[in-house]
Amino acid sequence: MLIVREAYTAETDPDFEIIAEINLGETARKKTEKCCVEASRYNRGGSSPVPDDQPELLLPADQPMSVACKVSVVKFKKRWTFPRVAKMLGISTNQPIGRALIERRHIMTLPQNEAVVEYFETTGMRIEGNTVFFSFAETKKEVTKAGEPVAIVLMDCGGDAKKWRTRFRKFEDHQWEPNVMLLIPNL
Repeated sequence: MLIVREAYTAETDPDFEIIAEINLGETARKKTEKCCVEASRYNRGGSSPVPDDQPELLLPADQPMSVACKVSVVKFKKRWTFPRVAKMLGISTNQPIGRALIERRHIMTLPQNEAVVEYFETTGMRIEGNTVFFSFAETKKEVTKAGEPVAIVLMDCGGDAKKWRTRFRKFEDHQWEPNVMLLIPNL
């Protein structure tokens, strides 16, 4: 069931701002292992990748086709946590955050994340010389059964290489710095 919530704005919640809205077209189905690996754009893997670099540990083998949507780029003005994001999205504290993100279609596929990277590169969008963002992705069934319905896809671009680094993490609560932007589709 999709729950409708009142829209948050800078007037109703001064702790964040929507700095961009990206209209993404639909993306095709794609093998997870083929995502975020284009050598000219991404710096991932190598001869001894760390677990963060292995999406197959958390995500399904195939990324599903996705429909067109609007993705909001949210920048927080101070440190924040996932319960804070849940409050911003109108998710009750007694409701599992991951499941609610899926039900409300606030998750993204890796091809959608690639499309956002392309947008950032095309527009030259950078925050203080470095761009760091993350989104939520649905996990594979084995991980979901263990209680983790969503994973975090963290992408950053900075330094001399100017290539995007992609990391994959379990959904765990901790504090995030204000320079880390959140991508939320269908906000």
